Amino acid sequence: VWVSVSSDLYQDAKRDLVDIGLRRFAEDRSLLLGKAGYGNLEDQFYSDERTRGKVEGGMLFSTYSTLISKTGRGKKGGGEEKTRLDQIVEWCGGEEFDGLLMFDECHKAKNVTLDENGNAVTDPDKSTRGKESSKTAAAVVELQRRLPRARVVYCSATSVSDPSNLGFMGRLGLWGPGTEHPVGFNQFLEVMDRLGTGALELHSLHLKAKGAMLARTLSYSNCEFSLVPNVMDKDVATLYDKAADLWHDLYIALTNDMKRRQGAMDLSEQLRKAVTEGRPLDPELRRFRDESADSDDEGEMTQAEKTAAEYRRKCRSKKPKMVKTLYWGAHQRFFRSLCIASKVDLAIKEAREALEDGKCVVVGLQSTGEARANDAAKKAGMDDDDHDPTFEAFVSAPQEDLMRVILLLFPLPPKPRGVIPPEFLYPKKKERGCDDNEEDSASAPSSRESSSTIGGNDSSNDDEVSTEKRKEKKASKKKVDPSKLSCFDTDISFLDDSDDSDDDSDDEMDAQGSCADSKPRRFRSDGKVHWYDISMTANEDKMSESARTFYIRRKQYRMAVEQVKAWYDAVRELNLPANPLDRLLNELGGPTKVAELTGRKMRQVERTDYVTGERVVRYEKRECEGSLDMMNVEERTHFQDGRKLVAI
Repeated sequence: VWVSVSSDLYQDAKRDLVDIGLRRFAEDRSLLLGKAGYGNLEDQFYSDERTRGKVEGGMLFSTYSTLISKTGRGKKGGGEEKTRLDQIVEWCGGEEFDGLLMFDECHKAKNVTLDENGNAVTDPDKSTRGKESSKTAAAVVELQRRLPRARVVYCSATSVSDPSNLGFMGRLGLWGPGTEHPVGFNQFLEVMDRLGTGALELHSLHLKAKGAMLARTLSYSNCEFSLVPNVMDKDVATLYDKAADLWHDLYIALTNDMKRRQGAMDLSEQLRKAVTEGRPLDPELRRFRDESADSDDEGEMTQAEKTAAEYRRKCRSKKPKMVKTLYWGAHQRFFRSLCIASKVDLAIKEAREALEDGKCVVVGLQSTGEARANDAAKKAGMDDDDHDPTFEAFVSAPQEDLMRVILLLFPLPPKPRGVIPPEFLYPKKKERGCDDNEEDSASAPSSRESSSTIGGNDSSNDDEVSTEKRKEKKASKKKVDPSKLSCFDTDISFLDDSDDSDDDSDDEMDAQGSCADSKPRRFRSDGKVHWYDISMTANEDKMSESARTFYIRRKQYRMAVEQVKAWYDAVRELNLPANPLDRLLNELGGPTKVAELTGRKMRQVERTDYVTGERVVRYEKRECEGSLDMMNVEERTHFQDGRKLVAI
């Protein structure tokens, strides 16, 4: 049983079997568990019927994600639930199995906590200090427990950074009956923590001496190594400094907002207790309940909108202390990705010079940036049915990370019913039939108001889209320092339309939606109102309690949007670099000349619009000649055969 991180490695495992003289196993007795059904595995093992019953054993290959999967039947389906782990144990023959368990890239199981019986903890309590095992670690421990006579190999190129990560390696013989730590792993861990690094080194020597550990390194014979200096030029240094200033301003604003957050959390807890105990609510709690009621769900919503609404709920529920922790985590990820992106120009230059010298190039990257690109696509309204999503420029992973953390640090309050959310939250999606030179094109309309198909021409909604975009642009045309804004300040003069404003200024609306003066206002036929049309100067004293609550919720929503938009504008002014992987792929020749060996399914590719002749960025699925599982194997073959001279 061979367990690894990716189904791509199935072919590598078969190659390794051939290398040690087990060609027949590799060709006729190997099975990828993820492609098999949940029935009897023995019936699915034979690629050649002539081998049925003539060859014993075989190799069952599984990924760690497959190892923890199970059937969809059970409580709802009415059938008996069956897990992949059960399948493996059944195929092996149970406790008498004495074959091999190969855990490749075994550090995937490092997040493990064991109880006094050596079982993985999946329901933490005080005795485990609230710690629990990951599903992967629990499955690895359980598989070894149910196959006690199996030989086991733990294989990894990642060193153990903490003794607690050794918990799943029960076959090392370092704890359990007959060892110095007969009680179990927790006794071993307690001793290691007390004795420190010296004890860890002694145990490593012990394992190596008795042949239980093998450590090797690749030979660097005939390999050259050089460190390229002076990667950061003046432009990169200036960008880095500006980004550092922005993060500093974010920290100050977040610190100032902590008191309000804590107050809201306290009121929320008081409200919960009062409702649970059945006590009547005092006026303050009643007002807090009404003003903070969740109304994000407004009937029919796209999957992207539902995901965004759920994310806002999570952001609002974060405790103040946790928010500070999240800030520093995002801070570290941002500057790491910014440092990586700053090396791309020089990497492209070095690669082109190598290609000109008749060499081939391999580029290594720490991350693909696919998660942030997917977020950007979903915010633009794209779904699985959008076959032609097109952007004007590559998505910037650092920019998407920063915008995401801004929504986390300063979450929008629940959107009042009838309010149209801000469109600036969407990335720059290529519009059909819109003027590319329009000065306010940075605020892109949602996908329901424009099409993304390359080429076509449909201007039926252009006037409405342009008007709405101008209104949104106008709503924030004043330069605002976001660090000075607070979503719930009572001083809102920076948003008010004063009496001596320009003639074309927006008219204010009262809580019921009527105009505050006799000037006509542009209303939507569906009765909804854009966030920037929400009144900020209505007279609350003349409203009923319910109307005042309704008005305050809308006003607070507009103020929160103004704050987030000010931060977003500051982020966009940084002009952060595009996703490194997509830049490398496109600037070194595109998919036809570059082999991409990554785990991502979608990517940004620069194409030519066949109608306008312009260069646009399409967000499309990776394609291959065979099955998707063989995509990276196919790309690797193209590189090794010389059909593609660059591999990433």
